[in-house]
Amino acid sequence: MRKILALVICLTMLLSALLISGCTPGGEEVYVEEGATEIKVYAREFEQWAKDHLNNLANEFNKDLTDGIQVKIQFYTQDTYADALTVARENGKAPDLYMTTYGELYTNIQNNYCISIDEYLSTEAVDDILDVCKEMVTYNDSIYAYPWNMEPGSMFFYRKDLFAEAGIEKVPTSWEELYDACEKLSGILSRGQYCIGLPLGSYECTWVTYGMQQNTTGGLTLDESWRVSRLDEPGFKDIAEFFYTIFSNDWAPTSALTSEGYTYIVDALCDNNPKLAMTFGGSWSIAEIYNYTESDQTIIDNIGVAPIPTQSGDQTGTTSANGGWCYCISKQSKNADKAAKFLNWMFTENAERTAQYFIEAYNSKAPTSQSVKDYLDGYNSEVPQEWIKVVNDVAATGIPEATYPWDISLETGKIFETMQVRCKTGAFETLYATALQTAQENIEIIMSRSNYPSNPKYDYGD
Repeated sequence: MRKILALVICLTMLLSALLISGCTPGGEEVYVEEGATEIKVYAREFEQWAKDHLNNLANEFNKDLTDGIQVKIQFYTQDTYADALTVARENGKAPDLYMTTYGELYTNIQNNYCISIDEYLSTEAVDDILDVCKEMVTYNDSIYAYPWNMEPGSMFFYRKDLFAEAGIEKVPTSWEELYDACEKLSGILSRGQYCIGLPLGSYECTWVTYGMQQNTTGGLTLDESWRVSRLDEPGFKDIAEFFYTIFSNDWAPTSALTSEGYTYIVDALCDNNPKLAMTFGGSWSIAEIYNYTESDQTIIDNIGVAPIPTQSGDQTGTTSANGGWCYCISKQSKNADKAAKFLNWMFTENAERTAQYFIEAYNSKAPTSQSVKDYLDGYNSEVPQEWIKVVNDVAATGIPEATYPWDISLETGKIFETMQVRCKTGAFETLYATALQTAQENIEIIMSRSNYPSNPKYDYGD
């Protein structure tokens, strides 16, 4: 009986301990503070390592069983994330913290979904944010989100071995050099192999070309007032002709080579018998190269990374927009101060801790603060330093994604899509004139809507 009683006591003590700390299926200790205020975080589900990283961060924060804060992460896929946020808001149960993209932040502000976080950030934390990032989260002189990462959406990846075989001695920096490389590569590639991979369809051709639009035309679809189309600028016609030239010569595939399209287009560059010799791809492609090849150094050594070629060959200016994610505090949160403590803990208090995310991401994303950048600059990464430099340089000169209505931007993407799918059906001048007229007419209709927004960063002088 004494043995049974002792066993019961031990089991009771164990269960009590589990209620406080818990255990994961893998055996790691999970910390739970009884009676603490729960801070709910809605997060997008990306790669498994990224999910594990955020879960581990939350658990590390929860180790303090005396601060009265218990962080709980809820993950949602790309298909369910927006709906989950909408349902929670409609029921008055919005998460305390949530992720959004830089391009969607202004819509969140307009709809009163998030609050300014100025009062929750120290002067040192604000000063530490890189200027290019601070611009993307600042509206009406207030910071509305903390920038988590930057992901240039368009970079250039190529196979060194195929370049050597084709006699290409210089990485293309201009469109003319790219055309020349395609001519040479087409002479050595087999059936089912293509010279270059590009974004496909109007959706991809919209956001992937933001940097190209800025570099070639000096801006995006609309001027700063958001009331005037810029599509009459000659550079847009030049970009359209770029797509027409590539696809009319069969240098690029007209259908996706990977199940995720542009997202994982770099996979087609990474096989022993690659389907692509060159490709545009987002900065995240660097992590995908390591994951897809299982860190096969033979293949990795055969891959080069550079900014995308430009019309003039000058790559010192903008060549990409900066995508990426930031964290907001919900307007509905009743515990904004406690949510801010976790936000600051994640991003502003310890550069080494924050930098671990970028290290686990194979430096495929650019940091958002000077302190983290400095730490990473001194870190001996397995990723080639020239790859990391390209990511950081392209991000440093990158522009924010367009924040005016998406369907405005999409009209420009439709022009480029037309060049892809109809290049064999007519002359360029005719195709372009028709596509441009259609886009201009649709933009006029969109801008005539009663709820069409104004640019919060433009002085209308009203």
